[in-house]
Amino acid sequence: DFIEYYNQRRPHTALKGASPASRVTNQPG
Repeated sequence: DFIEYYNQRRPHTALKGASPASRVTNQPG
């Protein structure tokens, strides 16, 4: 999924939490 990939590269993006998987990807730490 593009959102997951993008969030892995850019955890601070405005797209953060755009999908359930993205929320997991963007957990603190």
